[in-house]
Amino acid sequence: YEPPFRGRGIEKMPGEQPQFSELSIDWKHYEQLRKNEEDRLRTMEKFINSHGCRRGYILKYFGEAKAYSCGICDRCVAKKAVSGDKENLVKTEQRIALPVLGFLRFARFPLGKARIADVVTGSRNKQIIEWGLDRNPAYGLVDANRAEVKEVIENLMNSGYIEVTGDSHLPVLRLTERGKKAALEFNPEDYDRRTMSEAGASRKPDRSSSGEEIRVAVLKCVETVPYLIGTSKIAGVLTGSRAKWIKQSGVGDLEVYGGVNATQDDVKEIILEMIDDHSLQQKGSTLYPVLAITEKGRAKLKGEPKPGPEGKTVKEAARVSSGIEEYARVCCSPKPVTPLEALAGELLVARPEKAREMLPDVRKHKPAEIMDALINCSNDPECHGTRPRLIWCVGELCGGYGVDFLLDNLSSESSAIRKLTASALGKTGTGMKTGTGKDPLMMRKARQALEVLARDPNRQVREYAEKALKRF
Repeated sequence: YEPPFRGRGIEKMPGEQPQFSELSIDWKHYEQLRKNEEDRLRTMEKFINSHGCRRGYILKYFGEAKAYSCGICDRCVAKKAVSGDKENLVKTEQRIALPVLGFLRFARFPLGKARIADVVTGSRNKQIIEWGLDRNPAYGLVDANRAEVKEVIENLMNSGYIEVTGDSHLPVLRLTERGKKAALEFNPEDYDRRTMSEAGASRKPDRSSSGEEIRVAVLKCVETVPYLIGTSKIAGVLTGSRAKWIKQSGVGDLEVYGGVNATQDDVKEIILEMIDDHSLQQKGSTLYPVLAITEKGRAKLKGEPKPGPEGKTVKEAARVSSGIEEYARVCCSPKPVTPLEALAGELLVARPEKAREMLPDVRKHKPAEIMDALINCSNDPECHGTRPRLIWCVGELCGGYGVDFLLDNLSSESSAIRKLTASALGKTGTGMKTGTGKDPLMMRKARQALEVLARDPNRQVREYAEKALKRF
């Protein structure tokens, strides 16, 4: 049968239908066709999301290297609309534009428009906290809704202060030379920082806690919490963090919870000072150190001084004494990493070929240690990688220790993430069957997760899950 007016016909095979496995199908050919179509789709998405001239984009696609602006497409018209006020845009939108430019100036890795809006408006999103974005000087300085902030960011892009980089799936923003000059005018002291956490706010004093008050609060926390915890958790308790573990453990009901009006970084810095002066000591393993009070600390706690005059926090002192550059250094100083974390960090950002070459060196370490290093590095903005790469690494290296992490990706809205998760779960099954880390409970969890993915609405996810189930 050949449909009219078509170049390709459909042939109905006579006789009994053969088995599917007997059909001669060139799968590589069709995979290549699929890849070509996906490439075309990505190109079209880039064209749609491009903030430059439409005609200029098409000319560049066909090899024209010279920049071009037609002046009549929607992008060029939008730029004309704000061109008369280009010089004054940052001044007219100062309460939003300068914090946005300031954030990009001190950002340690690029982000998209929506995430930048979250940061400058003081969102407590889990990833923002884990990535340390709340340490950026522009965090929480904008008192406006996200839609308004994104509109200003769009105007900054059209006015040449910000440009888009990255691929069409993950477009990120960075400052242009014009934006870098404008960002020099940003000073966080010109803004009133918004309240970052409602939890424990009623327990905190109106003024910032002094260093001595924080030291006493840390000692009380170590003594009051019924089990040993580490530096980050102590800082979370004292600053009124809304972390899930605090609610589940009942620590949020203690008197010390939310008793310090300071940032977690301030508390952590003071804890390090207390370890140096032997008021606290570290116990436990090097991977999971916890804090205990020493005799010197107990003596200090018994002779607790009365609250002194209002003082400045560590960050405020840095801002006053050394200006914005020193403030940024204190806020955004990178944390030291172990050799394994350094290796894991390189693995997360390396090219695919290089990443595969690195696997034998990483496998020399224990799977549990690898899992910890990968998670630590993915949370560290200096070496954080994409989630797909992290899922791939967990599947290749962590065996049963990575199952719980992979389960968190089952509800992802991205079918590509769910597909990659199915593949990684299959690899963990193989690792638990053939390796030394066999864990019946984790194998059962992985199998149940794959059975869920085998009923996924997306056909490719189902195929990957069914293939992975055969490894069990």
